[in-house]
Amino acid sequence: VCGCCLNPRALRALEEAGLGGLCARLGAVPLSSLLLSAGGRSARVPLAGGVSLSRSSLDTELAKEAAAAGVHFL
Repeated sequence: VCGCCLNPRALRALEEAGLGGLCARLGAVPLSSLLLSAGGRSARVPLAGGVSLSRSSLDTELAKEAAAAGVHFL
């Protein structure tokens, strides 16, 4: 799972790991489209779901969840 923008596949991975509520708890913003702009032109590309959130928040919470599950960080 990569932070900042999480696609539906990444969200499913979190769900399968028992962390399905993590993004909502961190205040993730739903993503519905992507706006591409260059040379005075633009195009809006629809997205099939996903969210955006702070990478540092995601990393911190993933580390906390891992530690709660017994992982030891060096």
